[in-house]
Formats: sequence, C-alpha cells, structure tokens
Amino acid sequence: MKVITLDELIETHGIPAFVKIDVEGYEAEVFAGLSRAIQVVCFEANLPAYEEETVLCIEKYARLVQAEFNYTTDEPPTVFASNSWLSAGAMCALIRTKQISYAEIYGRAV
Repeated sequence: MKVITLDELIETHGIPAFVKIDVEGYEAEVFAGLSRAIQVVCFEANLPAYEEETVLCIEKYARLVQAEFNYTTDEPPTVFASNSWLSAGAMCALIRTKQISYAEIYGRAV
C-alpha cells in the first residue's frame, strides 16, 4: 500500500484550513508526516488504549503552531465538552486522567 504524508498532500494541493484525521489508531503516524502549521485539526482518540499516541498528536501540533484544544465525547460530535479552549499541557493532563474513553480532539491555531 502506498502511503502519502500530509506534507506531500500539502505540497500538491496547498495548505488546508481544516484537517480531519480518522485512521483507527494511526493518528500519531499521520502527525509524524506533518511539518507545517494547519489552522484547525481534528482527530479521534480511543482511550486509554491510545493514550500515549493521543498525547504525541497534541504535543506535535502544539510544536507546529501556538495552539489550543477542545474535545467532544459524543458521536457524532455535537458540542464541545469543555467550556473553554485548553492549552496543550492541560489537554494532555486531561487525557492522562483516564476519565475519558473516547474523544474527538480539536486543535486550533491562536
């Protein structure tokens, strides 16, 4: 199977305003192929099974752009679970509490 990185897609099609990543546990690998800032990203987190991968995704996005995060816990997503946007550190800390079993995490550039 041929794999294409987000950087390769950006090179071909330009920088998108929004990217939704839903690759069933391979989110960290997708973020590994990204070296440019994107305005808004969204990715799925199945917890606690993919806790470390989720933290890696949050940390990677926060290295690319000054970012803040929010999340939903319902499927399909309808409303953010947090009343305010969280820093990368606060989002990672929340993930590590093991109080959430599923989330769609949204990161946005500020």
